[in-house]
Amino acid sequence: MPCKARHTPYNPSLSEWLCPDCGANNEAFIIEESASGSDDECTLLHVDDCLECFDCKFYGSGKSFAAGIMKRKSLVPCPECGGKGVVTSKPAES
Repeated sequence: MPCKARHTPYNPSLSEWLCPDCGANNEAFIIEESASGSDDECTLLHVDDCLECFDCKFYGSGKSFAAGIMKRKSLVPCPECGGKGVVTSKPAES
């Protein structure tokens, strides 16, 4: 069954899967509740996934987590492919 939940524009790698507050890894920082409509076999991050850290009690969404990584890495949704990928943002030319 294909996944019907909306995916984040950026899918974090395992090395990026760290709690944004305390840096806990995937043993303590998990998807507590998957987004409605997501397929059990889908390995992509969903906008409405509920994330939780058991170490520091951080709680957030897949959308905010992916957005934070994109901001730190200066990534934006790709304008060429309608946002299905990400590219490095370029500073405005003067």
